[in-house]
Amino acid sequence: MLENTTGKPGPTPGTGKVLRIDHSGTVQEIASGLSLPTAMTFGPDGNLYVSNVGFGPPPVGLGQVVKIEVP
Repeated sequence: MLENTTGKPGPTPGTGKVLRIDHSGTVQEIASGLSLPTAMTFGPDGNLYVSNVGFGPPPVGLGQVVKIEVP
């Protein structure tokens, strides 16, 4: 699960997370400290790729794709 912002009512850079929720409902944090992530997908290499800085105030063009190795 991708969380864009955590702990605040509005968009807050640096608080995004990737979480894994198993069948029993146990939550495991996979990554944290993301800045306004907007999407994620698995690559053919088995790693997770997240679009980081997917939106926000200027300056524009700061977006990036972050590779996350899933344990």
